[in-house]
Amino acid sequence: DWELIGCEVETVEGEKIGVVKELLRTGGTEILVITGAEKEYLIPFAETICTEVDVENKLINIDAPEGLLEF
Repeated sequence: DWELIGCEVETVEGEKIGVVKELLRTGGTEILVITGAEKEYLIPFAETICTEVDVENKLINIDAPEGLLEF
């Protein structure tokens, strides 16, 4: 968990989303809590969404399904 906190999150297109604030354990798929410039995002930490996780460079690339970033 601690390796993910502080990672920059951006879309596969290069759009910056924010920084991982915490990882919520829900009993199913973990949820990344991401603090953005204007709001907070809850992104499932699933392989199909988080396509690249580079803890060494503190970067997570996501391929967000339509509508995920709109709430």
